[in-house]
Amino acid sequence: MRDWNKIKAGLEWGLFYGIVTWLVFTALTNKTPALGIWGMILSRLIIGVLAAVVVWEKPWWIRGLTWGLAGHLPLGVLSLIPLGRIWDQFFFGWTQSWILMLITALIMGVLTELSMIHREKSEAAIRS
Repeated sequence: MRDWNKIKAGLEWGLFYGIVTWLVFTALTNKTPALGIWGMILSRLIIGVLAAVVVWEKPWWIRGLTWGLAGHLPLGVLSLIPLGRIWDQFFFGWTQSWILMLITALIMGVLTELSMIHREKSEAAIRS
């Protein structure tokens, strides 16, 4: 049961940081369509699930950066498919959107990892 709670927390943090990313992009560009918003939220959910499921004995910031990069890959792949020009029309420019999404994915990966670490410490303190 404890593992399900960890996954649930990862999904919650992923959703939260997905909404934060959406708000940041809307404030920066005001050109993000619904497909882009769902892509951001989905990628942040992937980051949350990775932070919750994968056990990797590395420093927290390395894990966070790795999860951020892994969460960004689905959006990066979508922009590189043969229909990339159509995808480019959905966003506000391939290079600019890819770089901004990568930066926010890395930041949100680190924040998600920190949130999960804090949650684990809180649970350990409650059990003690």
